[in-house]
Amino acid sequence: MANKLFTLGSASINVLALSLSNVRQLQEITNNKVVCGVMAKDFADDGQMLSFIEKLKENEAIISLGLGGGDSTQAVRVVELSSQCDPAHVNQVFPLASYTQSLLVSQGKDGLVNALVAPGFTDETVILSTGPKSGKLKPVEADCITAAAMIAEMNIKAVKFFPLNNRLENMVNLVSSCSKAGIPIFEPTGGINVRSVGEIVRRCLRAGAEIVIPHVYTSLVKDGRTDYSAFTEVWETLKKL
Repeated sequence: MANKLFTLGSASINVLALSLSNVRQLQEITNNKVVCGVMAKDFADDGQMLSFIEKLKENEAIISLGLGGGDSTQAVRVVELSSQCDPAHVNQVFPLASYTQSLLVSQGKDGLVNALVAPGFTDETVILSTGPKSGKLKPVEADCITAAAMIAEMNIKAVKFFPLNNRLENMVNLVSSCSKAGIPIFEPTGGINVRSVGEIVRRCLRAGAEIVIPHVYTSLVKDGRTDYSAFTEVWETLKKL
């Protein structure tokens, strides 16, 4: 069965799944093309998180299992949770991405795992040492071209660039490298808001990404839910790209 992310078109959006009712409204706005992020860091209890995900899946939501702010301390937990809840999408640090993807494949699951890399010290490089142990040591920096080739060799089909924080030239260089390496999905994350999302996605598409899924989280949250007005504005922008 093909992964649901490949049915979204050239641009979709990953937002926080803060409640079942909130998700239902977002699904209605997008004809169920929204990617619903559930963050491991937000749940101290695995059972509570798995129960919430099951309710979302019963409503046919496209589930993205996340770390929570790129928190590498959640990486091993995400491996374990992903094998239990079978999400459509899994966010994972670079060092554990291939392992997570291989585990899901071995279990007959079609969840797609991304590899999280961070902006480099220059716009031509990225940081690969994003894991729970490696992230505490001297950063390992790689040229965008080399990093993309390594990710492709890992059979990973999506790259998460976090935290973006307006490093647009760095992002474009990585997108171009991923495109040339045959990696179809790019996920810019961090510091994206209603005003900036359109240009960010547009630049990713121009650089060669087949599918762009920006993660737009806290900037859309109002009164404990993803705000429908702001979300609709973003969705209408993406539909025009």
